[in-house]
Amino acid sequence: MDGWALSILKPHNLHFASTCQTIGLNTGYFVSFTVFLAFTSPEFCSKFLGRTENSALLSLSGYLYFWSIVIISVTIWLTLFTREANAPEKEQRTIGDTYTTIWHILQLPQVRALLGVLLTCKLAFAAHEAATGLKLMQAGMKKEDLALAVLIDFPLEIIFGYFGAKWSRGNRPLRPWLYCYYGRLLAPLTAVLILYYIPAGSTHLGFTWFLAIVAAMISNSFMSTVQFVSQGAFFASISDPTIGGTYMTVRQKGNYLLDLITLSLNLSR
Repeated sequence: MDGWALSILKPHNLHFASTCQTIGLNTGYFVSFTVFLAFTSPEFCSKFLGRTENSALLSLSGYLYFWSIVIISVTIWLTLFTREANAPEKEQRTIGDTYTTIWHILQLPQVRALLGVLLTCKLAFAAHEAATGLKLMQAGMKKEDLALAVLIDFPLEIIFGYFGAKWSRGNRPLRPWLYCYYGRLLAPLTAVLILYYIPAGSTHLGFTWFLAIVAAMISNSFMSTVQFVSQGAFFASISDPTIGGTYMTVRQKGNYLLDLITLSLNLSR
């Protein structure tokens, strides 16, 4: 999809490729995390949907069965009914040509420096983003309240993605990324203060604490979304469409690798 966006969008609209990606990914996260957790929680269904006690709306097996059918159906539809124009002869590459080009890209000093940034930039706040939700639940925040907080945040992320694309226009698309990075460095401090001042031994957080947590989540979500869109706009602006998906994959896999390292550290505790 990353490479496809580079070939189907006009040059002056390339900065919106990462906005489309942000909306799509966040929608997927929202449906498969927030909605799933909420509708499989008997407490949430009882509190907000009026269902009887210990009665969830969804089950894991039913949820996976439904989305497996959707994925297979969409794949069949794309295979049978989607047509694309053939690429010009000069833009066609063999697999060998593609890997040779990837190798040459990775030899560029600027690309190596950028990979170093992508592999280390989240270290400052990786623990915060991986563990704060768990710590909030230990401090008394219920799972359904956490899901509700994410539910409030979701539509705002789509709005943030649109403005992130607008701010990433021009010759310096990474400037919004840099500004928001400073803000994300402060997010762990905010989380620590909230966790420190939450009354010890709480079994249920009050409305004031809930608002504080939602405000912190929205603030962090704003900075994270703008960074994501800014990164995407930068890669879209420098990528050759014939190998553009590789640039996007390098960007994504650098972030995913750091997320995997963080998850491994958490599981080893």
